[in-house]
Amino acid sequence: MYVGGKNMPLDVQYNKSSGLIEIIYSGEVTASELADAVSKRIIIQKETGALGVLADASAVQITPSTMDLFNLPDKLFSKQDAPRRTKIAVVLPKLEQPRNKIRFLETASRNRSWFMQIFDERQNAVAWLMKQTTSNETEC
Repeated sequence: MYVGGKNMPLDVQYNKSSGLIEIIYSGEVTASELADAVSKRIIIQKETGALGVLADASAVQITPSTMDLFNLPDKLFSKQDAPRRTKIAVVLPKLEQPRNKIRFLETASRNRSWFMQIFDERQNAVAWLMKQTTSNETEC
């Protein structure tokens, strides 16, 4: 995403054809930028009713601190009233350091009853989300 002359490390969009919210992260992602992406995602969820979120972090090189990631589920998901039935699929970064932090985020999120699953490949993440969101619709 290109905003105000600055190349931003994220893009948040609703994909009408798949019904998924897609967040694309790249380069260095700060805690503030991560918070902005989560806020935008929750607004889109409330507008569309989408429960599937694809967070593609495959091009991330640097992530927020471990403490920022630890606090993410409580400070952002819960306080902004994100839908509890949300399924989040995260495509892992290629570099090992951010991969480890995303694995930590998955654990922190699951420990707070947010359903997040990590994947090495985007197509596997999308397939999982499509299966999860389809089964949610039939259960409701």
